[in-house]
Amino acid sequence: MIALLASLALMTAPQQGNRVPVATESAVESTQAFVACAANDLTLVQGLFGAMPGTSGESDAIAALLSKGCRTMGDFAVDPATVRGSMAEALFERDYGTLDGAARPGKVSMFTMPMPGSYQSLYPRTRYAIGMLAYGDCIVQAAPKESVAMMLTAPGSSNERTAFSALAPVMGECLNDGDKITFTRTQLRGVIAEAAYRKASGSK
Repeated sequence: MIALLASLALMTAPQQGNRVPVATESAVESTQAFVACAANDLTLVQGLFGAMPGTSGESDAIAALLSKGCRTMGDFAVDPATVRGSMAEALFERDYGTLDGAARPGKVSMFTMPMPGSYQSLYPRTRYAIGMLAYGDCIVQAAPKESVAMMLTAPGSSNERTAFSALAPVMGECLNDGDKITFTRTQLRGVIAEAAYRKASGSK
């Protein structure tokens, strides 16, 4: 089912003029500072990951997190995908840190992935976000150790680039012939982090 969702999303991926926002290095740093402050409120964090990405529920959850008073790092433009990905990475490091061993429930319950039959009823932004998450799940399932090693690197560093190079063969294998997708390392890092949390917690 995961592979099917990814394939469906990649067929309907936004074109260049309609891409999801690209996170700059400064935006990533600001988001990480925000996440470090906000991640301790489990009720609000649950609201974020209990909602599908790209939905009004996700937007409401991020607005609630912002109202917590953590927006203290100056000019901060909110990119939902970057906030969600950075939060997922922080939660994975806190609750698991590894994909070794059997799945066990985490402190945060993840939303249930939609069935393929309901896929076309989703908003285009949600369809694309779910497909990206399915793509991240394929990478994590195929290369769990390499995925965790990537998350241990600093964003934008040479070590991160090396870690992504190690994932490159799997990234290609997780695309069907003819599929094309455009993303930044920040976006891919985020969906890998959320997929890793889902795998560690046994989320469906």
